[in-house]
Amino acid sequence: MNRNSTFDIIKGIGIILVVLGHCGFIFSNFIYLFHMPLFFIVSGYFFKETNYDNLLKVRDYLKRKIKQLYLPYIITNLFFLYCTNIFIKLNFYSARKPNDPLGWTGYDIVDPFNIKLYFFKTFQTLILYLRELISGPTWVLKVLFFITIFSCLIHYLCKKSCKTDKQFQIIRFFISLSVFLVGYILQILKFNFYQIGTILTCSMFFYMGILYQQYQEKIKINLITFFISFTILIIFCFIQYPYRTEIYINSYYNPFSIILTSALGFYFLLSISKFLNRNKKITDIIGYIGENTLWILCLHPFFFKCLTLIHIHLYKEPITILYKHSVDITTHDGWWILYTIIGIIGPLTTKFYVNKIIKFIKILN
Repeated sequence: MNRNSTFDIIKGIGIILVVLGHCGFIFSNFIYLFHMPLFFIVSGYFFKETNYDNLLKVRDYLKRKIKQLYLPYIITNLFFLYCTNIFIKLNFYSARKPNDPLGWTGYDIVDPFNIKLYFFKTFQTLILYLRELISGPTWVLKVLFFITIFSCLIHYLCKKSCKTDKQFQIIRFFISLSVFLVGYILQILKFNFYQIGTILTCSMFFYMGILYQQYQEKIKINLITFFISFTILIIFCFIQYPYRTEIYINSYYNPFSIILTSALGFYFLLSISKFLNRNKKITDIIGYIGENTLWILCLHPFFFKCLTLIHIHLYKEPITILYKHSVDITTHDGWWILYTIIGIIGPLTTKFYVNKIIKFIKILN
């Protein structure tokens, strides 16, 4: 199947923005307006009607999602779970320190794990309740997994119960809107157990992707609308400041703003992607990054830790910087550039050597 190079570029830019947002980039508030909804919109775009034609196709679709989303989540989190004691020795994790002058936001590991605790946390990981400290961004895989299952089943039931396509579209719209509003109510109540609020909210972004797939021919890309979308995003960035959208905890300014900024952010990057798609070299580079967003999403925090460790030794910084959940290097200008480069190249290099090992094992067999 031929890949959609425009959407590979969108995903490539999107994952670069994710890495930038995690490494102290000065314009992070602007990025957070739309960078996570973007991935759900893109996923919705690739959701096809053939996925829910009948129960057999529903089953096949769910099997694919287990392979594409559930297994990467499990593999990544179990790998880092079993490295916990090693990370404690490397000072990647530390015990919580009461009354810490830094305003403690570090990894809360009190003692090395024993076999009993490893077993318990393995079970929690398998049921998608737990994600590892150093693989926090994998929440996206969990949320998207539940959304795809929910969307596929809802679409199947709606199609079976609706007599006309118009009726199907209307019911699907009201279900998506209702689910989103429930997500907003949960945001007000600050209830997000199992990330249920995030799942319900992000279901709307997934539906927006489905809508774009259906009506993309009617949406024109031009310079004027590009600058309008960018300008409105900037305005919302100032309106919401210092409030920052945090989709993973289902926290956003209001339901109107999150839908608007998500749609405009998608259009903004879609415009850029279509422009960049004219240049083969740029398409190849950013497109390759877009093809491998999964690796970068799962592994970039680990490479951040490795780089922070180097930074600490170079500048004689306190080891407490390494404990932080996010990059906390503000003393030396320009380090966010290096973090971004390492956060992308590190996972891609890992993928290259993992594939080499897999091929070697296959040859031996």
